[in-house]
Amino acid sequence: MAILGVTNASAERASAAELAQLCFSQWQLEVLHFLRDTLYAEESSRVRTG
Repeated sequence: MAILGVTNASAERASAAELAQLCFSQWQLEVLHFLRDTLYAEESSRVRTG
């Protein structure tokens, strides 16, 4: 399986390990959002605050 990432960060700004960590962190957030939506149906909820 190949994974492609696109960034405008130069090699001096971010190493491959730093970019991998940022990508992994983003996917952790996406998994959390997916779970919250599927378990609690947050996106279809009509309850709003504020």
